[in-house]
Amino acid sequence: AGPVATSQADGSVKPRSCTDKVRGINGFYLKDVHYYLARMMVDSIKFVSRATRELSVAVDYLVVLTAMKVRIGAHRGLVPFEEGVRLAVAEILDEHGVSAEELGLTFYVRIRSAVFPHQFEAPASKDLDKALCLHRTFEMWRSGRSGPRTWREQFSHLHNFKAIWMEFRSAVLSLCCDAGGRKARAR
Repeated sequence: AGPVATSQADGSVKPRSCTDKVRGINGFYLKDVHYYLARMMVDSIKFVSRATRELSVAVDYLVVLTAMKVRIGAHRGLVPFEEGVRLAVAEILDEHGVSAEELGLTFYVRIRSAVFPHQFEAPASKDLDKALCLHRTFEMWRSGRSGPRTWREQFSHLHNFKAIWMEFRSAVLSLCCDAGGRKARAR
């Protein structure tokens, strides 16, 4: 899997980013200190833990997030998506004896749409209900399929583009105002 650390010219050892080595763990530097965080995507909601300097703690966080994802999947088809997410998060936090605050649980809602050519990420939220509301709000613009579209689909999209764009723009501006002026990010 490659070295976990790289030797520096002065003999010190600097940890390498593990973003491409451990799925679900991001490594990053902040003021020359290496941190890790766990992240997991469920549908278009990204679940993210707090940052920690210990890889073992980030792996523990990833275990909790993975359990949430598996439980959400188990609820699919049995209950509506939002209810399944709420149930899974509550059940897993309880089973692991950790709170959302201890985990530093943060939610991001991402969408990729034909209206907006880049992936769009709403501002972070510590509130699961707010994240689920954003998920529901942007459902109509989410592009559920990839690859080439038929000429009828392309024509229909171009014919309605201005109206679709104005609705999308209004929703994004409303989101930014509700988030206290923090800007949403295009990725």
